[in-house]
Amino acid sequence: MKDNQAKYPHVAFPKKINKNEIGKLSIMTTNNIDEQKHIGNLFKDINRNINLTSDKVNNLKQIKKFLMQNMFI
Repeated sequence: MKDNQAKYPHVAFPKKINKNEIGKLSIMTTNNIDEQKHIGNLFKDINRNINLTSDKVNNLKQIKKFLMQNMFI
């Protein structure tokens, strides 16, 4: 892990994007269409879950606000 930190010190939390550092990174890809579809579906499901959770949090915040406003009425 320290070797990667020495090579790419700003990869985890970059303050800015440096094309030279990004250009040194190797990214594994697949040519298998079924695997690509599976990965795409996985990201779609993750995105859907994030949106549903975000909607739920917003609804709960609205309920909390209503309850706080009407607590002593």
